[in-house]
Amino acid sequence: MTKELLSLIATIPIWQSVLPFDSMIVLSDVERFIHYAPGVKMKHTSPVGESIRAGDGMWDAINNKTVQSSIISKEIWGFPFKNTSAPIYNEKREIIGAIGLAFSLENQEILYDAAQTIAASSEQVTASSQELAANATKLQEQLKTLKISGDLMTKKLSESEKILAFIKDVAANTNLLGLNASIEAARAGEQGRGFSVVAEEIRRLSVNSQTSVKEIRDILENIQIEIAVISKEIGEADVISSHQSLASQEITIAIEGLAILAGNIQNIAFKV
Repeated sequence: MTKELLSLIATIPIWQSVLPFDSMIVLSDVERFIHYAPGVKMKHTSPVGESIRAGDGMWDAINNKTVQSSIISKEIWGFPFKNTSAPIYNEKREIIGAIGLAFSLENQEILYDAAQTIAASSEQVTASSQELAANATKLQEQLKTLKISGDLMTKKLSESEKILAFIKDVAANTNLLGLNASIEAARAGEQGRGFSVVAEEIRRLSVNSQTSVKEIRDILENIQIEIAVISKEIGEADVISSHQSLASQEITIAIEGLAILAGNIQNIAFKV
């Protein structure tokens, strides 16, 4: 074993103590494994003394003179890890062996799973927010339609006031006509008795008409008051609906940003 390899072996405990993740390190010369440093969780049967073989990261690093990296799934050794192998050179730039560093990907896997969960939840929340925003917009349109109908009813009530005023004038004139007719009937004496009955009925009809006009006006005024209250409530609901729609859109944008972030986390989780 060369002095360079011996020196490297002496530093391995230091490397493992400063690395921020569980790791195991193996060392080889150009033919076989010469040192093995297991991690806390990352450990398996020592390969020391075994030959390095074609297809292994150590063999590829030595023969291809390049750094080799690979991801090992948890189905193989029970835990996922990333393996990186690099050739070792002496002072003459000759390859004398290779070093392999394997570190756990458990945290990255947890992060990846969490990112997938976030992404799936984000899609559901986004869909719900979009539906809420659509419903809020639809409600806004319905409230506007109701407000238009309320304004139209108020206008119609105002027009009905003109009709009531006309009926009131007709009733007043009818009452005056009935009074004059009663006077003329009284002057006519016995001959005007039948006409007097008709005049009295006309006056009674006039009084009833005036009473009915007052009752109808009271009803219409109450309806107008209720319409004003409803119109006010519709206006307030329209403002709330507008805020709800805007808030839903903002939530959707935020959730979409979260989904993008979750996707980015997924992409980098196993690149660490």
